[in-house]
Order: sequence, then C-alpha cells, then structure tokens
Amino acid sequence: MMESWKASRRQLLAQGTSAAGLTAIGLVAGGFSWPVLAAQTTPGSESASPVANGQFSLDPTPPSALGAPPVPAATASTAPDATSETDAFAPYENYGTDAAPGEFPRVVRHAFGETVIEQQPERIVALDAGELDTVMYLGLTAVGAVEFEFERFPAQMADRARQISVTGSLDEPDIEAIIGLRPDLVISSALRHDETVYANLAATAPTVFSSGPGVTFKHNFKLYAQAMGREAEARALLDRYEDGVRALNADLPTPRPTTSIVQIRTDHVRYYQRANFLGQVLTDLGFPRNDAENVDDFAYFGSQEELGTHANGEFLILAVSDPGENNLATEILDGPIWQVLPATHTGNVLEAPSEIFIAGVSYGSAMEVLNIIGGHFGIDPVIDLASL
Repeated sequence: MMESWKASRRQLLAQGTSAAGLTAIGLVAGGFSWPVLAAQTTPGSESASPVANGQFSLDPTPPSALGAPPVPAATASTAPDATSETDAFAPYENYGTDAAPGEFPRVVRHAFGETVIEQQPERIVALDAGELDTVMYLGLTAVGAVEFEFERFPAQMADRARQISVTGSLDEPDIEAIIGLRPDLVISSALRHDETVYANLAATAPTVFSSGPGVTFKHNFKLYAQAMGREAEARALLDRYEDGVRALNADLPTPRPTTSIVQIRTDHVRYYQRANFLGQVLTDLGFPRNDAENVDDFAYFGSQEELGTHANGEFLILAVSDPGENNLATEILDGPIWQVLPATHTGNVLEAPSEIFIAGVSYGSAMEVLNIIGGHFGIDPVIDLASL
C-alpha cells in the first residue's frame, strides 16, 4: 500500500500536478463589498464575479449556487475543546476594510485591531504557508517568509519563490531579519503568532493578522487581498476556483458517495470532520460525510481500532504523513481492519498527498484538490494549473 501511495504521487506528477503542489504546506473579513472596477472573469470562463446593486464581492459563492447537491447538516461536537464553523467564522464579520478596491490609504480591521496602510504594499513578509501562497497566487513575490520549500509552487512560480528571503521558522520568526527587509506589510495569524510577536512587527511595519488557518482559508484569502489592495486579482482567482467547482459538480456521480477522511500520522490516526480546509472543499462539491465525521469540529484523534466506525464511508480519502518513515501506516494498511472497510472493499480509496489535502490551506491547493478528486472519478482536470 505504501508503494501504491508513492506510485500515485508519481502519476500525479506525470499528469501535470506540480511537484510544488505535492509539497505544499498550505492557504479569509466577511461581508464587505466594493464598487465594480471591471468585470473579473477567468479567460475562457462563462461565469462572472457576483454582482449586485453595482457592486462585486470577494465573498465565496454558496455551494448550492455552484451546482453542489446539498449535504446533511453537521451534528454538534461533544468535545470540550470543539471549534465549530460558526465560532471560527464569527470574528471575520468585523474584519476587512471599507476602502474601494485599490484605494489607499486604507484601514484594515483584523484579529489584533486596526492597521492603517498608507499605500499599496509591494514588499510583503508572509509568516505562514497559507499567507505565502496568497501573496504568490495574487501575482506578487514576498520579500520574506518563514522556512519553506520553493518546489511546492507551480513551476512558473518557482523562480520567483527562489528570490524570497527566509526569516526564521514558523515557531520562531526572526524579527530582526524581517525588519531588515523593510517590509511595507507583514501578514500572519493569531493562531500561529501571539500578540507579542504582532506588537514587535507592528512597531516597524503595517501588520495584519487573521484569526487562524484551516477552515477559514477563504476568509483569510479575502482579508489578505484587502490588505494588499489586490481585490481584482483576488476575484479573478476566486472565479477560477469556483468555475472549476461548477465544472466538477456537473460531472461527479450523483448521488455522491458518503466520504471519510483518514490521515495516518506517525503516532496516531486523525479522522477529519467538517470544520477544516478539506471539509470546506468537499462541501463545495456536495460530498456527504459518513456519520462519525459529519461533525461540526476539526478532527477526532483516534486509533486504528476505530477505523470501522470513523472510516466507513463509501469513498475514503487517505493521507499519509511522512510516508517513507511511517511504520504505523504500514501496520494499518496491511492490517485486517483496513482490508474490510467499505471503500477498501470496493476500491474507492483515493490516496492523497497530506501536503495538499490536509495542510494545503489555500486556494492554490484547493484547485489541485479539485483536479485530483476529479481524476479519481475519471474526470479530466477542471483547472489548468500551469496557467496560474
């Protein structure tokens, strides 16, 4: 099974899924809209940006309007530390700006207050992978970022990524190195870096923090696009993703199979529920979840003995962390419980790269997810990733 995972990875590369995407580690303020500058459409797209009363919006389109069949509502989590979608999204209702697209100076409301940005940023430091993806996919090159692998970007972006200076690690950003780059914007999240780090950065450059990565990846994208004043580019990328969702929804099997997400870590098994990055993409595609995973929370950390309850979907997405060194994965995939799961029995298991499907909290990774899921069901790529 481990060799099968590696073979799947090689096949994805051969089909044009970038090595960048296969090593991606990741990528939003709610409700604000702006006067139309120009209709933003992806070349070759039949859809235009949502327009109402002479305004366009960076808010994502609901799954029902993207052709997705409805999915059952998630049940409430009983975990004491549960984080529901509602709780995760709530802070973003107050985030954002009232400025027109591209208009500066502007005030941006975010997790740690308000930041005045005098002019459109060009020298941006990104302190997490989702933030770096946003900068790159909106057509800029960050001047600095915490440790990253440039190979995770599509080939056409890799040369630009090589120009980025490394400013410490995710756990310990190098404040002095960041200051030395003379940024005009720093972006990160309150989950990754606390208010002390924020204060040190904000004392030297305009700094905008989202609440955190994951289930809020669409909200984060919107917030950072506002901070950069690149609303038009953001709308075009959002259109690209949503056009891909529409195309895939038209061709996926109906009804959709119930779906489980299993990530085998080196020391435990994670059963991903609804309030996470991949949960959002699956809802856009109308995939219902099996009962144990149809929960309004991030994930259940369990054991292989619980596979029969938590991984009994008709379609199973399997992600293996550190596949070359994961002894637990070898034990599970060669074990008796795995062999009798419904999806294993019917051959409906998608062996997916963790770096895209689990940690790839960005629209860039979300577009790769669309193509890979489509490929599993015999559907040609719905998004030309090489043109991004």
